[in-house]
Amino acid sequence: MGFDLTAGLKDALIFETAFTSCGVKPSAIAGAKDNLVAANANGLGHKDWSALTEISLVFAGLAE
Repeated sequence: MGFDLTAGLKDALIFETAFTSCGVKPSAIAGAKDNLVAANANGLGHKDWSALTEISLVFAGLAE
C-alpha cells in the first residue's frame, strides 16, 4: 500500500507550521492542504495520492 492521504495531510500541516514560523507564506502548501483536507472529508484519506484526482472530479462536479 502507498503513502495515504491522511499521512500526507499530517506532513502538509508540519510544513505549513515550519514555513509560517519562519515568516514564509506557504502558498504551495496551502493549496495542497486544501485538497488533502477535502479528500479526507470525503472519505478518501485511506487512499494513496492518486485519490487527489478523485477530489478534483468532485470539485469539478464530475464525480459519479
